[in-house]
Amino acid sequence: SFSGLIVLNLACLILLICSRNFIQLLIGACAIDVLGFYVTDDMEAKKKYTFYNTIADLGLFMVFAVLWGYLGSMEISRLSDFHKLGAHRDLIAILLIACVMIKSGMFMFQNQFLDFQGLSFNRLNMISFVSTPVVGIIILCKTYPLLEISRYSVPLIQIIAGASVFWGV
Repeated sequence: SFSGLIVLNLACLILLICSRNFIQLLIGACAIDVLGFYVTDDMEAKKKYTFYNTIADLGLFMVFAVLWGYLGSMEISRLSDFHKLGAHRDLIAILLIACVMIKSGMFMFQNQFLDFQGLSFNRLNMISFVSTPVVGIIILCKTYPLLEISRYSVPLIQIIAGASVFWGV
């Protein structure tokens, strides 16, 4: 059954990488969250994992809803048009970064991964290296044009990444 979860996770990662619109991106991210829930054996870890990822998914839904309202399209290829059409540029960029940070377990949001100590080695590796943190990176790569719309996005990413490295050491 664990191997089946890994294969389903791979299919969801392929969906994320090949997604062309916001709906496919959200479906892939939510499906990987559900699979991560089933991989986790510990009930306390499941609660934290579900809480953090639900918050991140709701934030992504809000970002994509605002983008759809301004762009009139759900296509990822139209993200560069938001710079000309949209308002709330800083809000969108900062909310997107916050959602990616939550999904990736960066500084201030690493709490969801602390309870995974009790998991078996294979389950821990799956959650850590081919599940939720990878989803955050893929979403960040797919929505990269949104980071260019705010002057706060790059310094915020650098500060959070530096704090994560410092906290990890």
